[in-house]
Amino acid sequence: MKNLASAKTPLRILLTTDPRGVDWNHVLEVLRMLDSLPLSVALVPVGGEFSHSQRADLRLLSRTRLFVNCAAQSAPGAPFVESVGQWLLGVARSFRPDVVHLSADVYATLPWGVPVLIGVHSLKMSLNPHNGGRAPQVSGLPGAESRMGARAGFEPKLARIFSAGDLRDEVRNIALLDRIASYLGWPVEVAGECPGHFGNGQRQGAVFLGNLSADALAQRLREAAIYAAPTHSSRCDVGILEAALSGCALVLSDLPELREAWGGGALYLPPDDEAAWCGALSMLIANTAAQEEMGGRARTRAQQLSKQAMAKSYFSDYESMCLVSGGAELTQRAE
Repeated sequence: MKNLASAKTPLRILLTTDPRGVDWNHVLEVLRMLDSLPLSVALVPVGGEFSHSQRADLRLLSRTRLFVNCAAQSAPGAPFVESVGQWLLGVARSFRPDVVHLSADVYATLPWGVPVLIGVHSLKMSLNPHNGGRAPQVSGLPGAESRMGARAGFEPKLARIFSAGDLRDEVRNIALLDRIASYLGWPVEVAGECPGHFGNGQRQGAVFLGNLSADALAQRLREAAIYAAPTHSSRCDVGILEAALSGCALVLSDLPELREAWGGGALYLPPDDEAAWCGALSMLIANTAAQEEMGGRARTRAQQLSKQAMAKSYFSDYESMCLVSGGAELTQRAE
């Protein structure tokens, strides 16, 4: 088993995929993200061969090596599965992977001799290589990939600015939005608490909705045209990614970490400059085209960040699985 503390060579991953499967585009995107990480991938087709266009895409990846499967041209069935299985084991003997990552569980019980990960989409299972593939561990993959699929069709946006945080939270700085809300042409809704005030009532300023359920929060984000985060810390607003995936135009604090993460996918303002926030939000309110353009930019960047997070999650799984000593029970969760 590789000693990660002293290893100078990249992790070696044997990855299977069905080139004709619905997950192919996702697999390719993950491979592109993994290409920047210290590992080497043996990509093995099962169920078919790569097309010329797929091969062209894969040739651009410096850390991925392709294997040709002659058995894949055979008719499906028990002999087919057995012949492909033997061929896969031959590839493993040649490539000597640290982890085997299978796109399906049909080959999971082969005597790989190394940790096995199953699944290349929102669910992955890690198997103990020494227990015959029994008792898989199953967990969801973070990074919002499954949610992205559910949001393929976006609802029409409403004339609404949304944010998240309690009024008295000085780090999230929701008080700034509360102070300028009455000067804006749209309502400002906040998922958070304002002591003594809930709903519209007679209070001027932002509308505080209290603590929303996950479903209610997702619905508000789908509806809101703009998401505003005047936070003093880039670590405090985890709603930005969700808002961007929902197609909200982002208006964020001008912090180095947020600029690095979101690039051209957001507008940036000094977190305590009320005039700047009022002016920028008013500009977006008055310009539907700008709202749509910024929402599209935010969504594109969020999808990129989600895939990067997914690639890092896979890499973390690979490292954790390699730390398991020979014969030990593997309980590493894919998260």
